[in-house]
Formats: sequence, C-alpha cells, structure tokens
Amino acid sequence: MKCCTLLLLALFLLTAGSAHALAVEFGDNSTIWPGYTTTPGSDKDVHGIPDLLGGQLQLTNNNLMSIRLDYTRNEFTTNSFWNTNVGFGDWFFDTNNDGYWDYVVHNTNYRANGPASDQWVIYSLSTQIPITDTDFTYYWESNDLYKNMLNLSGIPRQGHPVGLKGVESIDVVQIGTASYTGLVPASGISVGGSGSTLWTLHYDNSADGIFLDGYFTMGFTLTCANDVIFEQLHAVPEPGTFVLLGIGLGILGLLVMHRRR
Repeated sequence: MKCCTLLLLALFLLTAGSAHALAVEFGDNSTIWPGYTTTPGSDKDVHGIPDLLGGQLQLTNNNLMSIRLDYTRNEFTTNSFWNTNVGFGDWFFDTNNDGYWDYVVHNTNYRANGPASDQWVIYSLSTQIPITDTDFTYYWESNDLYKNMLNLSGIPRQGHPVGLKGVESIDVVQIGTASYTGLVPASGISVGGSGSTLWTLHYDNSADGIFLDGYFTMGFTLTCANDVIFEQLHAVPEPGTFVLLGIGLGILGLLVMHRRR
C-alpha cells in the first residue's frame, strides 16, 4: 500500500513538473531592428506616444498563450489622436534564432487600436521571411501604414518594418486567432500614466502553437514605428519545475531500489 502511494505521488510530481506555466519577461532594449536605420538625428528610443516599456509572454508547455505589452502615455496629445491614430503592427517570432521569422500574430486592421472581431490572426510561415528584408518584399513599412495614410511627416523611423505584407501571395498557414484588449482610452490614462494591453492566443488545433523552447527572437512595433521591440529571449523552465521533476524521479529511484531488495 505504501509503495502504491509513493508511486502515485511520484507520477503526480512528474506530471506537475512536465506540464508547466512559464512567464518570460521582455524589455525595450533596441532602437531599431537589425539592418534598418532611423532618420538622421532621430536615434532616440521613443518618438512621440506611447512609450513601450516591455511586457511578458505567458507560456504553457512552452506554447505561447498570451502577450502582455506595457506602455506609458509619455507626452501630451489630444484625446482624439490617442484614441484613433495609435495603431499596432504585427508580432513576429523567430523560434530558432536562424534569422527568419517562423510565426506572426498578424493585425488584419492596422487602423484599429481597440478590440475588434477577427482582427488578429496567427500564421505559421513556410515562406522564409528574413528579419532584414530591406527590399520590403514581405513587410509593410512605417511610411505605408502611417505616413502615407495620415499624410503626416517626420516619421523618425521611415522605412522600418511594421507588419506582414501580401499574406494571400506567400506560403502561410493559419493556426489560430488572438483576442486583444486594446489601448486604455485616452480618458483613462493621463500624461505619465501607464497601461497594459493583452493578446490572448487561441489555436485551432491542440497540436499547433508557437513553441518557444530555448533561445528565440521577437519583433514588434507600432504602425508609425515610433518605438520598437526587438528582443532575443530565452525560455527556460522555472526552478520550481526542476525541483518537482527531481523529487518525482528521486521517489521513483527509491521505489526501484526497494523492489530490488
């Protein structure tokens, strides 16, 4: 009876250690993506609003389940500008650090900054899309999605990638969608105030997912590229996971020794 109890305990600990949640924190440590430039004299981290601070990736069994982005309203702008002209680009992931994007969480409506039905789609990319694509074969650039649409000048990162272009003409597979909480309305965040927005990923098949194990690269920016995220990160289990696995394996080892005696 005692051996059975120990065996069940060991199996429980091994299961708990193998099915784990993992939080990967990221910051804002880059001013541009590799291979791109800023307008001369515009090499600051952030130009205008909002100021992206970083955030957190939430993983379950190393599959990406949500993205939290933190930001501040760092300058005064009219509420109408904050509410209508601040739009987000796509989230890109290079899962094996080979210089090519493997997945994208794609914004199908770059002008919408609030929750919208079917706005975000998750694609697995079979076409090799290099991180540095200065010919813009596969990217929308900041000029396309912001300067030209709104007829504004002074974009500090002109010609910077912001989103995936030509989805219908490249080899992609839709593996899910993402729900999105949207920006905090201008009435709810004052100058100097902070906020967060959350993308929750929903996969079409339990076998699909953005699998992040070990070192990977992530890229993101707004449609105006006023502030960019480009981070090389490492997804490793929390120490507690290894402790659970170690205890479970230790109990199994003791049971084997006991049976041999």
